Amino acid sequence: DELLPRHLPRSAAAGACTKESLGVAMRAMGQAQPLLAHDLTELRRLSLLDLAATHGDPAEAVAELMAAFVAIRSDVGFAVYDDVAPHCELLRASGLTVGSLTNGNCDVTQSGGAFAALFHFSLTAADAGAEKPGLAPFLHAAAAAGVHPRAVVHVGDSIRSDLLGALGCGMRAILLSRNDFKRSAADEAAGRPPA
Repeated sequence: DELLPRHLPRSAAAGACTKESLGVAMRAMGQAQPLLAHDLTELRRLSLLDLAATHGDPAEAVAELMAAFVAIRSDVGFAVYDDVAPHCELLRASGLTVGSLTNGNCDVTQSGGAFAALFHFSLTAADAGAEKPGLAPFLHAAAAAGVHPRAVVHVGDSIRSDLLGALGCGMRAILLSRNDFKRSAADEAAGRPPA
């Protein structure tokens, strides 16, 4: 929360750096740049550049702000369930490749510490040029693992984005459903996962 006012003080003073106003700016940028709609980092960067130009903040501050944002966003080790790290360790110890695939902009391999070392690779929608459930992210993940998609078991928490996307690419898939996890509207619309 303090990053925006520190890097873009004039935009913040004008009230343009609230979560709501940034969301509006990013959605507008996504509509203006539909080929970038999958790249949340680039949409955020372009939106912040527009804010900086509009309110007289230096454009150079946006690069610093984005680097700080991605670093903070990628530091997820503290927010994962307690059973994630031990299971990733078991998979790696078994000789399997463990990767991360997200529609967001988190790069777990940049998070530092022991958690980052659990992953061989981390891919975002921006890396793949498309969001899940499209084929491109899953194909990129298989390529990063060095295997054919049918040799991949994708574990995810979204029926639509993870389960149906992975199955549509020829992968095997596991839907991880936690008791305290609320399903998205898209998942609710997707209905029950296939057996």
